[in-house]
Amino acid sequence: MSEIAEEENIEEDKEQNEFIKKKEEEEELIKKKEEEELIKKREEELRKKREEELRKKREDELLKKKEEEEKEKIRLEQEKKIKLEKEMLEKKKQEEEEIKKREEKKRQEEIKEQIEKEKEMERIKKLKEEEKLKQEEIRKQKEKEEKIKQEQIKKMKELEEKKKNQKEKEQKELEEKIKKQKELEEQQKKKQKELEELQKKKQKELKEQQKKKQKEFEEQQKKKQKELEQLKLKQKAEEELLKQQKQNQDQNQQIIPPKQSITCKSINPPPLIGLQNIGSTCYMNATLQCFSHTEVLTDYFLNENNHTKIINNNISKKNPNLLQLSPSYLNLIKNLWLSHQKYFSPYAFRKNLAEMNPLFKELSANDAKDLLNYLLTQLHEELNLYVEKNIDEENDLNFNPYNEQMVLQNFVQSFFGKNKSVLSDHFFGIQESKFLCMGCEKKNLGNNLPIKFSFQTFNFLFLPLEEVRKYKNQKNMMNNMNMNNNMFQFNNGNNNIIINNIIIQNNMNNPNSVNIYDCFEYLQKDEIFSGDNAMWCNICNGLIPCKNKTVIYTGPNILILILNRGSGIQYKVKLDFYEKINLDNFIIKKDKPNMIYELYGVVTHLGESGESGHFVAACKIPCNNKWYRFNDAIVTPINDIQSEIINFGMSYILFYKKC
Repeated sequence: MSEIAEEENIEEDKEQNEFIKKKEEEEELIKKKEEEELIKKREEELRKKREEELRKKREDELLKKKEEEEKEKIRLEQEKKIKLEKEMLEKKKQEEEEIKKREEKKRQEEIKEQIEKEKEMERIKKLKEEEKLKQEEIRKQKEKEEKIKQEQIKKMKELEEKKKNQKEKEQKELEEKIKKQKELEEQQKKKQKELEELQKKKQKELKEQQKKKQKEFEEQQKKKQKELEQLKLKQKAEEELLKQQKQNQDQNQQIIPPKQSITCKSINPPPLIGLQNIGSTCYMNATLQCFSHTEVLTDYFLNENNHTKIINNNISKKNPNLLQLSPSYLNLIKNLWLSHQKYFSPYAFRKNLAEMNPLFKELSANDAKDLLNYLLTQLHEELNLYVEKNIDEENDLNFNPYNEQMVLQNFVQSFFGKNKSVLSDHFFGIQESKFLCMGCEKKNLGNNLPIKFSFQTFNFLFLPLEEVRKYKNQKNMMNNMNMNNNMFQFNNGNNNIIINNIIIQNNMNNPNSVNIYDCFEYLQKDEIFSGDNAMWCNICNGLIPCKNKTVIYTGPNILILILNRGSGIQYKVKLDFYEKINLDNFIIKKDKPNMIYELYGVVTHLGESGESGHFVAACKIPCNNKWYRFNDAIVTPINDIQSEIINFGMSYILFYKKC
């Protein structure tokens, strides 16, 4: 019985367990259904929220679009108004210019008529006077011819005796000059060494000593030059009357006929011919020697194919009666490079120069920079291939001075379309000026700042050393020199700076010395134009002060630098320059990876001002790359260009060529 009861109890327990399991399963199903219903409710609520947010966003976007469309309409209307105002102003300007041109034409025509009438009256008077003079001259000539014959016989005898005596005197004087110049050069080297050792302690005393010695040196040279000039002028005045034709024949016999392929480098050994001083012409001789040793220009004149272009240039075809400088310069180059004489007298070139420009009259001292400027402009005008070509300048109605490429294209077409010569090809560079409105700059317009562009050419650069010195001393050099480790290096031995393997002397500690790179940095500094020089800004709608920054856009093949020291400060500021300079940081458009220029000519000046003292040239010979000093008729080698020329402290004009 006990076993049956136990079995019944076990079955009851099983049934109870099964019943409990079923209840638990039912409860779990109920919970799952409730959870699913909650999840569905939450999803529906989230959907509703999202739909409401999307509706709000769409409404906001529609409102923003409407506001932007209204702003664009307002902006377009303002632009139309501005364009209409510009067009009205341009039309008014054009009308005013046309009225002015018509008035000027009328005035010019009236002036021309008056001039023609006066010329006719003068011609009639001259004809009458000439007829009277001719009759009188015919009578006098017959009487004079007999006297002249007798006088010529006497003069010929006297001239022969004078020539012998003068040649002996000239040889003695030249020997004495060479000795004195060597002594002076040795003294100058000694003085330089003393100056370098005692610069800080005795600057005032050394300056006074330099001035005294320079004056003594200049007085000695002036006395000797005057004596030579007087003797030579007397000879020429007597010889030219009788033997001009003979001298020309002798010179032509000495010249070797050129070949088409001849160049400066092919002439080896170099002739090394000096130029005779014919009366205060040291400024001319020094400048011409540097021009003569400019390979590109001299090769052009030595090329036989260009001789007909030089003689029969466009100016001579247009007006054959006009005086020309290029034929006489051609004759001078032939005598300097193709003859076998120790020195050459540039009398014909000087005479032609004085006839063309009254600034260079005979027996007058001038400045070398004035002759340099005149030679560059006059030779370019005579050798220009496009003199008669007419090209409109800035007549396009779509011309925009704020578009850099448009301004550059217009400038290149207008200038180089009219100018094509050996000088414009090699001596001319382009400068770019950027004008920025200071009012727009304060408004923080970002990249939309209006910058007005303009371009101009240059064939030499002025380096104002005194202004550069002040600019350099005012700067805080340590804070403003953001040096790149890859580009700048310091040499621990002598504190020099190395830029692209070119050694530069570090002159930060010397307030009276200026580096040539400081000069180029000064030329590119910002200038502010205000007051009467303010610029009109269309955005600010008024005359607003502006900034101007002038940079070198393209560099010439021949770079000429004139050291503009001013009067009374010739030796106060020292310029540190080098045989090679790297202008990568100062030229925008580069035709080579490294814009390196090499020194090949220097005009040095001894004296207080450009119109007094003495000029000497130092030139590098193309065929052997050796330096020589050209002191008028005397040519001597330079052993050390660094100590004798670069560190000498009296350089005036520097000639560089692109490597």
